[in-house]
Parts: sequence; structure tokens; C-alpha cells
Amino acid sequence: MRQLGLDTLFLPKYAPIIAAELPAGWWFSSFVNIFGIKPSMAAIESVLKTKKPAGIRIHAIWENNHTYVSAKHDPIIKQVFAAFKVLKAKYSCAFEFSPFCECNQDLSKILLTLSASSAGITLVNSVWKGPKSKLFKNELHSNGISPLSTPYNYSYDGQSSYDANVEADKTKYAAAEVFFHWIPQFNCKYKTDDTTPIDQRKNTLVNKHVRAVVALETTKGTVRLDAKSLYKVVSEQYNTPPAGKECKPCLITPVKTSVIKLVAGDNSVVANLNYYGTYAGGGYRYYGDIWGYEILSRAVQHGGSVVKVVAGSKSLGTLNPAFRENQWR
Repeated sequence: MRQLGLDTLFLPKYAPIIAAELPAGWWFSSFVNIFGIKPSMAAIESVLKTKKPAGIRIHAIWENNHTYVSAKHDPIIKQVFAAFKVLKAKYSCAFEFSPFCECNQDLSKILLTLSASSAGITLVNSVWKGPKSKLFKNELHSNGISPLSTPYNYSYDGQSSYDANVEADKTKYAAAEVFFHWIPQFNCKYKTDDTTPIDQRKNTLVNKHVRAVVALETTKGTVRLDAKSLYKVVSEQYNTPPAGKECKPCLITPVKTSVIKLVAGDNSVVANLNYYGTYAGGGYRYYGDIWGYEILSRAVQHGGSVVKVVAGSKSLGTLNPAFRENQWR
């Protein structure tokens, strides 16, 4: 059965938010080497103490070049594994350990070494260009990769859940044992392609980011938005906390009007998307003043999750306010 997770890789930067917002029965995660073993384990335990997660998966090592060097990394991996086993002895949820995140090399030797004393921890082979394991669970990341017939996890790491066709991916990766959601803010970025060096990144995550991700696991319903229009459930962010229109829904459409109304099943207007200006790629932009998941909550109270999109006298179809619609990426 597919379990759900938040791929909170920079957990030590914002552990209190995850301790507050992680849904019961979900997984969470963390990098370790870039923060240090003690700070990472303390952050992980702060969540374990306050929540009842299904499990925790960590990556001992992250390198920007995806290059594993046994002589350099194995001593660190073994130290992290030893600290992780200490935590495992104190908590009953599942523990998974990945020696190296998105690796280009063969990790079979270090995985076999660790397996001799795994203490009930599941070992995970997180691949980039490296070989998939026939002995250990694999983990696949990001857009377009093919699912496996052997046990695996899937993570949106590198591809924002907000921008993905989540409903299609739920089907495509239905066999994933853990399906991790990821957004740039989980790596202390404002956008996916942010190249700010890791040691210069500051927390960009707020509680509402997590709630917007969790809403992607609600039932979307049947929708049909005008093919020339794009609905972005979470728009761009430039500040922490997000200011003004940042992270609010954005509709881009060829239709120009003063306001686009989202109308619920009982004909109540649950949100106004106000005209902002032109869009560089063509058309016009309209922004809401509350988050998409908050509009969804209103819609459900007024007839269901699907709303009509109304621009003056023109209908632009329907959408679920918590899900991106059209031009997924």
C-alpha cells in the first residue's frame, strides 16, 4: 500500500514547522552531512517526539556533483548510521537509511556492509545515474522516471509537487512504497532552479506551504479548465514569510477582465482572482488573496471541491483550487 511522505531534506532549518504540520501516518526525511550528525538527529527526534509518523528516511550524504567516493564518504556514512540506530532503538516507526542521495556510482558495497548490522533499518539505494540495486530497495527521484517492478520509493525531489500532475503520478507510481512530496522550500529555495549555495540558504518554508502540499492528497474531482488557461496553485515566492500575492493562486488566461470569480457548487463565490497585468508569455494574470488550499476549504463547505471559473459573462471551465491545472511540469 502506498504511504505518503514529505521530503523535508533541510529539516534542521525548520523542524518546528514539520513537528506542527506533518500529518499522522506520513513519512518525513532529512539530509545529514550538510548539517552535521548531532543537529540532524536532534531535529529528527524533535519530530518523532511530537508526531506519530509512519517513518523517517534519511540521506547520509548529499553532494552537488552526485559523486560518491568510498574513501571519503564511507566513514561519514558509518557514523551517521550508528547515530541513526540509536534513534531507532527509541522509536517504533519505520526507519530507512540511504547512504548517498541521487548517486552516480554503485553503492552495493557500502549497502552490504551496513546490512550486516542494520538493526531493523531498511537500506535504500537512491539512484541518479548509478545502477539500481537488485538486493535493496531503490529510490527514484523527479520528473518522468519509469517506475520499477521491485520495491522502491518515489520522490518529487527536484520537481515541485505544486507544479506536477499529481493525479497522474499517483497512478504512475502507485506501486511506490513511499510517495514523497517535495517543494523547493523543503530545500530552503524560493524556486526549483535556485542555485544559491547551500551554506547561504535561509529558511523559506512557512506552515502554509506544508498545508498546501497535504491538500494535494485530497480528492481532486473531475475538472476541465479552458485549454488556453493555466492555474498555478502556488505562485512565486520572494520573501519569508510570503508577502502580498506571493504563493497565492495565479490564473493566466487570454481573457481580460477586472476579476475572475471561483464559484462553488451552491453558486457562492468562494474566491476572487484579481487582475494584475500582462504575462510575459502571453495573456493576463489574476491572483487570489488567500492560498489555494484555503479556497478549497471554502468550496467544500459550499457544494464540493470543484469550482466554476467565471470571467464576466464567460465560463473558463472548472478546477479544484488546491491543484495546478494545465501545463504541468
